[in-house]
Order: sequence, then C-alpha cells, then structure tokens
Amino acid sequence: MTYKIEEIWPEHDRDICRIIKSVGAEYAAAGDGFGPADEETLCMSRHYSRKNNSIYLVATRDDRAVGGGGIAAFNGSNAICELRKLFLLPENRGQGLGEALALKCLAHAKDMGYRAPLLIHDWHLRT
Repeated sequence: MTYKIEEIWPEHDRDICRIIKSVGAEYAAAGDGFGPADEETLCMSRHYSRKNNSIYLVATRDDRAVGGGGIAAFNGSNAICELRKLFLLPENRGQGLGEALALKCLAHAKDMGYRAPLLIHDWHLRT
C-alpha cells in the first residue's frame, strides 16, 4: 500500500479527531489523562503549527486519513519535545507506517531545534 504523509490541514481535523477517539476507545485510553480526551483533538490543525514550534503529520491512503502523529514542546521547553498523539486505524498497523510517522516527526523536531525528544509510551497500546 502507498501512503502519503503530510502536515495537517483544517480539512483533516474531523477525520483525525475521529481516529484519535476511536483508537483511544479501542484501547480503553479515554478520559482525563489520555490524549483522546484533550480538547485539542477537536481541531488539531489549530494547535499544531510551525509558528507554535510544533507539527502534526497526517498519513493518508487513497486520499483518506488513516492516522497521524505529532511533536510539540514538552512543558514549554525550547529544548525538549514530546512525540504526541500517534494513532493509526487498525487496518494500517503492522506495515511500518507508525515508524515512518515517528521518524518524520523526529526529523522535524531536529529541524525545529529541539535537542531531546521525549517518547512516552502507554505499554498496553501494543499491536
């Protein structure tokens, strides 16, 4: 399968919100303290932008969003960023897409001047 990875646009917001919330529900990662509950999931393109020193990437297949992931400053740091909200629909897992998204996010982090990425992994979210 061929995937395209690009920066998020407002046109992606609804699909990415749906993906984040559905995958969160799939793994019982809902409610306070979990990414799918964050208010920003409703309009990711507004919260992730280069002017905010952050980026969210969307993976598409056949012009349909199938997942995404991003980076943003960790606790307002200029040096440390966090890999955030990396979610893929079930049928797109196990094909290297998550790795490709993570690597592209980390490359952007380096380009943005971050010196250290923080990778927080919820261990029960294994595929």
